[in-house]
Amino acid sequence: MYKLFGFFFLLCFISVQCLLVCRKNECDSVKCDCFKYDDCKNPNQDVRRGGWCGCCFICYTTLGEHERCPFQFFGGSPPTSGCAKGLICKDGICQKET
Repeated sequence: MYKLFGFFFLLCFISVQCLLVCRKNECDSVKCDCFKYDDCKNPNQDVRRGGWCGCCFICYTTLGEHERCPFQFFGGSPPTSGCAKGLICKDGICQKET
């Protein structure tokens, strides 16, 4: 019984992983929102590839120490903000790596 359950779980896990892979020419079918470079003016913001498979441009905000950072869900959309280099998001706050 446990072997059957384990096999079923493994099969489901592999199926989900296959759905999350960006295929060749994936961006051909993605429709991006209109992006304006003027909306990304703050000193802690820069333009990056984001969205599904990095097909669209986004304004990415780099967060400093003690700033609130978003929780990342497995399989969710890519983030539009994140902790600066040398910091990690722990308990929803950017903190120095220890």
